[in-house]
Amino acid sequence: MKEFFFKIFNSVIFIGYLKGGGTLVSILLLILIYHLKLNTISVIFIFSLLLLTSVITIEYSKSFVGDDDRIVIDELLGMIVSIMFLPNNFFVLIFSVLIFRYLDITKIFFLDRFERINGSTGIILDDIFAGIFANLITSLILVLI
Repeated sequence: MKEFFFKIFNSVIFIGYLKGGGTLVSILLLILIYHLKLNTISVIFIFSLLLLTSVITIEYSKSFVGDDDRIVIDELLGMIVSIMFLPNNFFVLIFSVLIFRYLDITKIFFLDRFERINGSTGIILDDIFAGIFANLITSLILVLI
């Protein structure tokens, strides 16, 4: 029963089992965040809860080995970071998500180094830092225009 919960959680309700699961999770979260119009405190709370739970579930899951493609909770966390503190404008959120996905897929800015860290930390950190960079790039562009 516990392992089944780990599968559901880490694959974000089995979306990770689909081709392009990370991108699908990002799109679904984008739509959800935009329509719910959550305030910053709520987003931080949700992020913290998901982060804590994902560290535990990834670490103790027997269904997934290493950075399994079916684990997409890390993409969800990175995506949340990429839009945190940004205005709830659909185009701004889409732009940040696109930058996040690009950084997450290409692993530029030394993001690939985080994947070398063993356990759940390495699996999650590259996505969180991709989210941080995407957020910073989006914020900088917003300041410049």
